[in-house]
Amino acid sequence: MHDWVEGARTQPVPVSAKFLNHPEAEDCFLAGVVKYVQPDQPRVQALVARQHPLRHIGNRYRLSIIILLRMAGRMEHDSVRSLWSKVIRPAWCSPAVILIRLAVSLIFITQGALKYIDPKMGVDRFTKIGFSHPAFIAHFVGTFEIVCGFLVLIGLTTRIAAIPLLIIICTAIATTKIPELLKPNQGFWFMVSDARTDFAMLMSLVFLIVSGAGSWSFDSDLAGPRPPEVKK
Repeated sequence: MHDWVEGARTQPVPVSAKFLNHPEAEDCFLAGVVKYVQPDQPRVQALVARQHPLRHIGNRYRLSIIILLRMAGRMEHDSVRSLWSKVIRPAWCSPAVILIRLAVSLIFITQGALKYIDPKMGVDRFTKIGFSHPAFIAHFVGTFEIVCGFLVLIGLTTRIAAIPLLIIICTAIATTKIPELLKPNQGFWFMVSDARTDFAMLMSLVFLIVSGAGSWSFDSDLAGPRPPEVKK
């Protein structure tokens, strides 16, 4: 087996019935093709059928076709899994990130709940800003704040959950804080003081999108072990 895999480094290797009947054939075949041979369909087919042309492959060599199909499916699965791991894997694996997540999540969860239970923080507020259908908008935004805030709290798909919250906080700054610059008896310093929490949430969300959820999170567990080149 080892000799066959080593031989596949430089050129296609004949696949004999003896090899196909070996109990480790599938694993070695996958390792050899994925690691040393370009994973294009014609090259893989040539590798499988070097000694036995495809027209002669029947039940006796069905295993070779099964290996070929399973290899393609595994490669596609690994590609999707690799992309998903990159999305959820924390870039900074410090447990201290949970402090940022805790602050962000609790503020958004409570603000989302207030949009349902306090008209002044929900319907009345969106009516004053000038949104059409303020009741729908208030509940729509409140739902996102609660759901995405909870995902940030537990560290599950943190980067994805932070994006709607980032849109919400940017909209809040644009519609409620920036206009204060032009209002009499308010101006720049009033706006800076009033927007301090919004600015802190904005920077915290950008941090979470860049760094991820940290080591104390579901994202860290689901992403699996870190690649060797980035281990510390």
